[in-house]
Amino acid sequence: MGHLPDIEDLEHFFRLEIEHCFRIYVDLDPGVRIDVERRTLTDRAEAETEIGPARRRARSSTPTG
Repeated sequence: MGHLPDIEDLEHFFRLEIEHCFRIYVDLDPGVRIDVERRTLTDRAEAETEIGPARRRARSSTPTG
């Protein structure tokens, strides 16, 4: 799917599959908070803006050695 520049370029069916995946993920892990009720997926630029801070949070919360 790397040839697709943005989420809107993905077929509607696949976007629904992504939403369904997150709904199941949230059901399986009650400690996770994801707003799937918004029913919107952000664009690539917004997602990439969040990836850096998310990686830093993950590194800082992961015990070393």
